[in-house]
Amino acid sequence: MRRGWQVLLVLTILLVLPLISAENQVVINSKDWKDVSSGMLYAKLRNLDVHYVVEETHGVQLSSEVLNKNLKEVLLVESNNNLFIRGYEGRLRQDGFQAVKFISNTPYETNLKLAEKLVSENQINSFIVMDDAYPYNILSVAPYALTTKSYVLFVNDGNLDAVYNFLSQNADNILLYGRMSNKIQEQLSIFSPDVINTGNKIGDNIEIVKRFEKEKSPTQIIFTNGEFIEPSFFNNEFPVLFIGTTNIPSDVMEYIYQSNAKAGVVIGYDLYTNAKTIRDATGMRIFLKYGQGRDEQIYALDIFPLPKSEPEFALKAINYNTLTNQVEVIYENTGNTFVYLQALSHKFKVNGVEVVSSIGDEEAFFLDVGDTKVILYGEVDLSSFSQETVLVESKVLFGEIPESLEKLFTKETKLNFVSYNDESSINVLGVKYNKAKKQFEVVVENLGDEETYVDLEIFDLFVEGQKTIFGGDITSIGKGKKKTITIDAELTEEDLNANKLVNIRAWYGTREDALVKTSKFSIDLEVVEGFSLGTAGVVLLYAVIILLFFLMRKKKRKH
Repeated sequence: MRRGWQVLLVLTILLVLPLISAENQVVINSKDWKDVSSGMLYAKLRNLDVHYVVEETHGVQLSSEVLNKNLKEVLLVESNNNLFIRGYEGRLRQDGFQAVKFISNTPYETNLKLAEKLVSENQINSFIVMDDAYPYNILSVAPYALTTKSYVLFVNDGNLDAVYNFLSQNADNILLYGRMSNKIQEQLSIFSPDVINTGNKIGDNIEIVKRFEKEKSPTQIIFTNGEFIEPSFFNNEFPVLFIGTTNIPSDVMEYIYQSNAKAGVVIGYDLYTNAKTIRDATGMRIFLKYGQGRDEQIYALDIFPLPKSEPEFALKAINYNTLTNQVEVIYENTGNTFVYLQALSHKFKVNGVEVVSSIGDEEAFFLDVGDTKVILYGEVDLSSFSQETVLVESKVLFGEIPESLEKLFTKETKLNFVSYNDESSINVLGVKYNKAKKQFEVVVENLGDEETYVDLEIFDLFVEGQKTIFGGDITSIGKGKKKTITIDAELTEEDLNANKLVNIRAWYGTREDALVKTSKFSIDLEVVEGFSLGTAGVVLLYAVIILLFFLMRKKKRKH
């Protein structure tokens, strides 16, 4: 009798397994990069064909011309409310496929549900965890994940508990990749995870490429800038390396020199100039992938853009002050995110001939959203050219990581000759962090004889273990006056303990649109509890209640 039950159990398992794992290709119909990435990883880890829709016309062509007609069972991963084509399951069926829809209510839920399917089907027990605030990281980790048979989980403070519960039940090996909040790091530290976090995306990318090389010995590297998904990135043969957009970070070039790879593949035309620079410097063979062949025709690549904050700035003017013999280069942040800038060179030419030595920056400087900064150079004498037309050729690196600026800006600007003297002088008397108001409070004194405009930034501040800059707004301070300037910043107790001394850089001057002076201050930080508006409201409410109570009693006595 017992043997009969065993036979029945085996037959049941054999019948159920095809229902669980019947799909032999995956199609993703979603505008969310997390759904696309989760579906790609799931399919690749199960050795299934996989495709994603990039726009409506492409989706129609995908179903009718691209999908393998011999692989009838299709798992359709489809966003519930953020999809390219509605009714796509019906179109697949119309084209002869047996489609099963996997509804993605949220990309985070889908990410975990596909992970659960992999655990049940393939016994996957290794996971890479990355913060979805940095979409480009998926391109770094995908080849390593597929090589080590790991799945990538997307985490943030909102879904941390769900990710934690999943890992506690299913994970044997965990890698935390890239920047993430203290809250995430602390809660996941219980698993004793491996960690890659150098503080910037280039350093993290190079580190995981090195780990890939330890698993395999790739003869080829795929080059990208981290701005889009393309199917080639989801492979287990070649690592993906970020090479910038119009400038190659020095750390990347150093790594390439040391690499054993003999060839590089560039995805799309935009990076070919950078790749050519690599070829000329290293002798590496470069291949350009600019399309995909099908039926003896070339079609566009399946490019899926990743969300990004694009740094933007303007070089507003370049002045030569004849009174101070200084060059003033004026920059303005015109974008919606901060930017770091570093001038490679400013060359001064008259009639096409360079007339003095070029100038530039030793290191990158920070420019916050909406800010204008004036960078001064005092090592040139252009006084004898005041009656000439002087053109300045500028080459400026910019980006979001000061150590790895990825883009190059070029411009030719007419030099303005100006004459003014700025005698402004300031001092920073103290700095507090107000925990209730979540802000720095910096006391600044105007030591000069004129109204002075001040723009402060607190730099090299350790927040969640990473060096960070916080900036404020331009503030005017009257002659001989003191003023408290506030800078918003949300810091934890751990952050405050790591910043007993704060570094302040002040940009100031007598003209609001030309803060031509700069000074640095290092000051002990004082932490105060502050006065909570919430507490004040409660106190006021109690006071009103007590007052009403006494008034009511007084009124009753009169009656």
